[in-house]
Amino acid sequence: MASIIMFMTVLLLAYIYFGYPLTLYLMAKIFPQRHHIDDEFTPSVTLVISAYNEDKVIEAKIANALLLDYPARKMTIMVVSDCSTDRTDDIVLSFREQGVILVRSNTHRGKTFALNLAISRITSDIVVFSDANAMYDRNAIQRLARHFIDERIGYVVGHARYMENQQTAAGDSESTYWNIEIKMKEWESAFSSVVGGDGAIYAIRRHLYEPLQETDINDFVNPLQIVAKGYRGIFDPEAWCTEKPAGQFNKEFSRKVRIANRSLNGLLRVPETCNPLKFPRFAWLIISHKLLRWFSPYIICFNLLAALAVETGSFGDSHALALVALYAVFALLSLIGWWQDKRGQCHTIFYLPYYFVLMNIASAIGVLMRINGKVITTWETVRTGASARNRMSAILPFLSAGIITVALVRLVDAFGYSVLFVQGGSYVLLGIIFYTYLGYPVVLAGIAKFRPVQICRDDLFTPEITLLISAYNEESEIDVKLYNSLALDYPPELLKVVVVSDGSTDNTNELVKKYASLGVRLISFESNRGKISALNDAMAQIETEIVVFSDATVLYDSNVLRKLVRNFNDPSVGVVSGKVMLLNDALSYGTSEKIYYCIEHFIQEMEGAGHWLELMVRCTQFAGNCSVRSLPRQFWMILPFRWTSPVRVTW
Repeated sequence: MASIIMFMTVLLLAYIYFGYPLTLYLMAKIFPQRHHIDDEFTPSVTLVISAYNEDKVIEAKIANALLLDYPARKMTIMVVSDCSTDRTDDIVLSFREQGVILVRSNTHRGKTFALNLAISRITSDIVVFSDANAMYDRNAIQRLARHFIDERIGYVVGHARYMENQQTAAGDSESTYWNIEIKMKEWESAFSSVVGGDGAIYAIRRHLYEPLQETDINDFVNPLQIVAKGYRGIFDPEAWCTEKPAGQFNKEFSRKVRIANRSLNGLLRVPETCNPLKFPRFAWLIISHKLLRWFSPYIICFNLLAALAVETGSFGDSHALALVALYAVFALLSLIGWWQDKRGQCHTIFYLPYYFVLMNIASAIGVLMRINGKVITTWETVRTGASARNRMSAILPFLSAGIITVALVRLVDAFGYSVLFVQGGSYVLLGIIFYTYLGYPVVLAGIAKFRPVQICRDDLFTPEITLLISAYNEESEIDVKLYNSLALDYPPELLKVVVVSDGSTDNTNELVKKYASLGVRLISFESNRGKISALNDAMAQIETEIVVFSDATVLYDSNVLRKLVRNFNDPSVGVVSGKVMLLNDALSYGTSEKIYYCIEHFIQEMEGAGHWLELMVRCTQFAGNCSVRSLPRQFWMILPFRWTSPVRVTW
């Protein structure tokens, strides 16, 4: 029985997280539902902005709303204040002469109560709901409205894009989760109706709004009510706005508890949408996307308990042990993520498991609260502080540690200490080797493709730079190198060529001195102390902001300097690494080395595209490496050995 439960719950979890998105994608492609769109359709619209103590963002939000590209005579801007106690209402009233309307609730009874109050005063055909921190694209309202030319469309949901000034683990996790959700919204919209709205940007036909209970979550219950009346809901990714994620895991945790709690309550308010006989397409969507997802923490618990209960030597024993080990590894990663988050930093390999576990704990708490009859009504924005429920997130380290302990006990009981730690260790080492040579490039390519980092390059950006050439007994190469350097396509007045000679005993120094009249500077040292020591002392004599490091044996393409430094137009870029082309076919190992470098270049390009190049920079292996001189003097030396760096590295 334990084995059966284990396999059934594994299949169910696989369906929730992998099977449903894949099936939904196929169904949307095979059985899409079309609808009409008219970009010239401009019904009357009221933009309703929900606010509670938003004095830090409300002025910018109203200014953004006033600049939207929609006929002014057909659009009304209304701010509904849920009894704000800061300067929010005063700021809104200062825009009264520009037609902005303030609707204030005299008691803090929650967003839904305030929206009910606002809707009773609206007469426009369409109502667009928005949050105070959601900044709209100029064409967002028009793109929402164009769908309502089709009488079958009852609501339209826009695309809320998460933007943050400072990258955080919580923000990255939320963005990753949201990017997946966006794809699912597109497929749901094509197949039937998008499940739920988005409080930041969604529009409805005014006459379809029903007064909601204070416990309802408006952007979920209201769309369900509209679907129950026979209308469709559409997702339009071209109607977009930007908003900041929570930025902290504990604040995001509180929001997820509230969403799970109120959403489950909302589904119980409109249960007919789960009836496959009445709404065959939509019922499948809402059960798979929402209901099963909310209860997935409990399914995971049943799965783990069943795997632990499978007896040694019985049917499914090997699968159970593998599953237990997987839970232990995942729990360990989430525990490290929790610990790193407490220290103010968290890396991808840790924050994604941490985010997954934390959000499942939040969902479990929200669902349990609703089962016990408690529904969260009032809300605070994630920008004003986390609620007391954040203390519940402290359960994560104890839960993770408990899973690891139980898993180890189960594995030791099955294998014994010697088999578990000796044979198991060999498998781990084999896995590391496989990951190093094959898994890492594959994973890296996926990250670079789906989550690329955008660099603000400018081909016209030409700062003053120093080309620093390292040399030791290079008399056979230095003439060609200097001739190549002086012929580079870069403004001569902005390029300083410096040769650092590390105790050369041949004619290198004399050859370099011949180029002094052309602006080449020689920094020579009497003894040979090694390249690093020579560069350290040379850097102390260099004044330009950008330094390009090169070897005497490397010849540059004519426009290489422009291509390197254009990346520094982006202030977040600290190091740029170039590409070396090997010309050594005459050597016995030449072909092999070329193949090696082709693989390395692919990896480095993917690391640069995915903001990961700082994990593995070999400064001495490239034709050109340049860095910002204002960094600490030893920074470029220790960079290859740092796990993270304060600046971005690109390739």
